[in-house]
Amino acid sequence: LGAVLAIIGLTLLGRWLWARRKPRPGPPPPPPRPAEEIAREKLAALRASDLLERGAHEEFHVRLSETVREYVGRRYGFDSLELATEELVRELGQRHLEHESFRALVDLLNDTDLVKFARFVPAVDESRRLLDQACAVVERTAPRPAGAELPPGGDHA
Repeated sequence: LGAVLAIIGLTLLGRWLWARRKPRPGPPPPPPRPAEEIAREKLAALRASDLLERGAHEEFHVRLSETVREYVGRRYGFDSLELATEELVRELGQRHLEHESFRALVDLLNDTDLVKFARFVPAVDESRRLLDQACAVVERTAPRPAGAELPPGGDHA
């Protein structure tokens, strides 16, 4: 009888120790960072880079295009990085962008495509203007807290 009680006791002790050994779930992960926050950081890093001064126009425009594509995909909820420009424009046309922001995005994507695919080398000032345009698009299309004032031409998101 003592041996049986010892086996039952050791079994229960073993199960209790095993249950305590399992990792407990940690705190939930933080919420994903807002698309506009990521885009602003990447655009600021691009502005601070010396790519244009070094003559790395193609790399500058590829990074600019990828930042804008990633932003609109995350902002409007679709996979944008693997889409051709025409497909991306079609997808954006289904979203509720105001005309000025939509037009600025299309122009920006077309201009960066010229550098990426047609090997066009724009003036440094033109490349900086495209960067400014990308920053303006992010600001106009970023979600606003309820009651916040929209910038001129801003989206109603």
